[in-house]
Amino acid sequence: IKEIDKRDIPKSNKIIPKFKFKDCFPSYYKFETSKFQNFVKLLGEVEVNLNKKQDFEFIFNETVYTIAKGGIHSNDKPRIIKPKEDEVLIDADIASQYPSSIIKRELFPRHLGKEWLIGYSEIAKRRNQAKKDKKTSIAESFKLSLNGGGFGKTNEETSWQYDPLVTYFTTIGNQIEILMLIEKLETNGIHCISANTDGIICLFPSRELDKYYRLCKEWESQVGNNILGNLEYCKYDFIVQTSVNDYLAIKSNGDVKLKGDFVIDFELYKNKSNRIIPIALKEYFVNNIPIE
Repeated sequence: IKEIDKRDIPKSNKIIPKFKFKDCFPSYYKFETSKFQNFVKLLGEVEVNLNKKQDFEFIFNETVYTIAKGGIHSNDKPRIIKPKEDEVLIDADIASQYPSSIIKRELFPRHLGKEWLIGYSEIAKRRNQAKKDKKTSIAESFKLSLNGGGFGKTNEETSWQYDPLVTYFTTIGNQIEILMLIEKLETNGIHCISANTDGIICLFPSRELDKYYRLCKEWESQVGNNILGNLEYCKYDFIVQTSVNDYLAIKSNGDVKLKGDFVIDFELYKNKSNRIIPIALKEYFVNNIPIE
């Protein structure tokens, strides 16, 4: 690649052509049931509005999903989920979802060309190597570079990388892939109880666990995530949540996962007021210590 002076980097074209949701769908998407097919067909004909909130509701097997420009999530009500002795509660997250999607679909800002993608892919390789070498801080730095410094800047109008087509080809395409996974599992007796941007949580009989893993592997091959973007699994013994983004989960190995309202330890710059509340909640649900 020929190096160029930063002053010679092509400027972003702020005039964005009109495009529909279906323009962002991956070429390999496919649905088997009429309910999914009809919903995706209607969604595909909607024109993407960069300046307006757009979300669409989809219900399947009693789980309510919201599909928007930026991501998919289920509309979870406050609840406690504890699998029975003959059930398994398992989370499957897509590793490095945005970078893997950008790389496998060869997305890049139109004014910067494939050279941008080559550089982006190199950072992803370096992050994967740092993870293998257990260099956590370095891997996290590369993660920030990929998600915030690369992908995130494609939707920032003042950035030299600005091209929202990259943003929404990524986010909308990812949602279609997740819907494909949900359909595959649901039509084979695996119930999805929650979904959020890069993963899903399922509750089903333990005897179906091997089938669950097989279906997930089939999906990885179908969408091209068998190299990058593999599913990472985590079994839970217990989940208590107030919404899809606010929950406490006890993993099968005894570790505790805290998100949103349940988080106890914050970044230095965040407000720590009322921290006693998530502390008390954790002690109550994990150690059975009364709130009082």
